[in-house]
Amino acid sequence: MTTERRTVHGAELRAVTLPDGAPGVVLQAITPNIVDDYGSVFTPDCFDRSLAERAPVLCWSHDWSDPIGHATGHTTGDAGPRVSFAFDDFDAVPQARRAHAQVASGTITDCSVGFSNTKRRDPTDDELQRWPGCREVIFDADLDEVSLVLRGAVPGAKVVAYRSGERVASVPIDAVTELARKVNAGEISEDEAQTAL
Repeated sequence: MTTERRTVHGAELRAVTLPDGAPGVVLQAITPNIVDDYGSVFTPDCFDRSLAERAPVLCWSHDWSDPIGHATGHTTGDAGPRVSFAFDDFDAVPQARRAHAQVASGTITDCSVGFSNTKRRDPTDDELQRWPGCREVIFDADLDEVSLVLRGAVPGAKVVAYRSGERVASVPIDAVTELARKVNAGEISEDEAQTAL
């Protein structure tokens, strides 16, 4: 019997107030075309099929017994999928209140995806030149859940915007992706990338 392990990878997140006034979070589910801690590179559309079929759940630290929110929508494109989640009722799900507070305060800055039924291939020679250290290219998978975590697996995948009342700070996703690429290529350190952000 063969069992595929559930795999987790990092992404970016930001706290938001949803159109109906509910607290939520927007997550850039992956950073495509970057080699992550596992030697994997995701194609930008690797979760498009899955997102069209079923929305993922928001969890706390990949604990499936501790879901904290539900997806309210998503967009896809060259930067990969961006998924919006609403936190569950804070009184009924206290971990959701904690998660929202810690994303808003900047304590939790990373997120990570859990996925299964993965379709992968070996990188081409051109891709190995472009992505040193790449061991596999993931081009299709079921996006089961997205979790708030202390550290994600994709270099440079951090909070790029936080909004609460009048306070707004943001960094364009292209700038974050370029910093992640430079960290991955060894051109700059993670500390230098953090400073640049």
